[in-house]
Amino acid sequence: MKKLIYSSVGVVFLFTIVFGILYPISLVYMGKGLFKDKSVGSFIYDSKSGKMIGSELIGQNWINPRYFFGRPSINNYDPMNSGGSQYAPINPQLINEIKKNTKKYYQEGENIPDDLLLSSGSGLDPHISVEGAIFQISRIAKERKLNKDRIRMLVLSQVEKKTFGILGQDRINVLKLNQKLDQME
Repeated sequence: MKKLIYSSVGVVFLFTIVFGILYPISLVYMGKGLFKDKSVGSFIYDSKSGKMIGSELIGQNWINPRYFFGRPSINNYDPMNSGGSQYAPINPQLINEIKKNTKKYYQEGENIPDDLLLSSGSGLDPHISVEGAIFQISRIAKERKLNKDRIRMLVLSQVEKKTFGILGQDRINVLKLNQKLDQME
């Protein structure tokens, strides 16, 4: 019986060392070696000041009309509170959210792209559709007194293609786009 207990304790100790310490440490170092920027948060820095302005992976709440707006977030882009609303299509709260977001873009025209009206499943999505960015060009051109064609060329230069050419849709990272927009002035 003692032999069985000693061997059980030994196996638990061995597994704790291997899978509780060595394995996680090796994954951290492999991540840093293979995915240097992504493993530490994919931070984006201001080109002038060198100050960190955000992450490539987490959206931000853009409220200044001089910038492109991202997708609405049910949790105000709080990474500690990630998640969507999970509202059913006929839920009055979802309908109210859509109405509120429609008012935000009402002045910019009709046929507002869906991603500007509906939050993402995580509430943290840093991307918008190409259509969502193009829809906002008129407002930004007016606010910044820039040529619409110049802004359109900027938008199209920031398109990220589908993952592996088949997953998702073409998209634009809002933080990167707004950073490039600031560099135009």
